[in-house]
Amino acid sequence: MKWIKVLFIGFVILGISTLVLGEVTIGREAPDFSLKDTEGNLITLSDYKDKNVVVLDFFTSWCPTCVRYLNEVNKCYEAYKAEGLIVIGVNIQESEAKVKKLVKKHSLDYPVVLDLKAEAASRYGVRGVPYMVIIDKNGKIIWTGHILDSRARTILKELFN
Repeated sequence: MKWIKVLFIGFVILGISTLVLGEVTIGREAPDFSLKDTEGNLITLSDYKDKNVVVLDFFTSWCPTCVRYLNEVNKCYEAYKAEGLIVIGVNIQESEAKVKKLVKKHSLDYPVVLDLKAEAASRYGVRGVPYMVIIDKNGKIIWTGHILDSRARTILKELFN
């Protein structure tokens, strides 16, 4: 009987830490956010629900893998934007000037929002960058990972075919 109490307490602690730290789970509703992009436009994730598949790309300019991978994300966006793919780059805690320079240098065609207080990153449980999330048209998380690997590309292909 004692092990049941210990197990129960463990699940309670796990549940509380998930709420506090933020964590995304496949099949769950994507946490909403509203952040300004580098052009000053307010981007709200829930505006795309029931309309678009969304890829979130959490990144920083000081992360070499993030910067190197921006061009791959841009190519993915170009491949599926006609079908309605939305890509939102989420820069974590960097100045607008620095991010604008990066967007221009890499000719990014998708909006990049400024998560100045890392609130969106926290809600998604981002613990390392790059960190990517694919959200289906119903607003459900269907994939997470650090780069758009072959599994992620297969998922995107299936969503648009």
